[in-house]
Amino acid sequence: LPKLVDAAYEAAFGRAPDKEERLIAIEFIGQQQTLTGEKSPETAIAAAFGDFCHALLNSNEFLYVE
Repeated sequence: LPKLVDAAYEAAFGRAPDKEERLIAIEFIGQQQTLTGEKSPETAIAAAFGDFCHALLNSNEFLYVE
């Protein structure tokens, strides 16, 4: 999961997440897995990771270039 988070940050922001961002992302994905209602663990992870990617694309860092 950390490698997926790193890849998502690289794709969205052109940089790797710092340690705190990585931990928060992994925690978010874990929480979302329980909320998806999916029975298959693989499907739940995929749905939760999709939610995480949506959050990245809706962040200020993605929308506004400094």
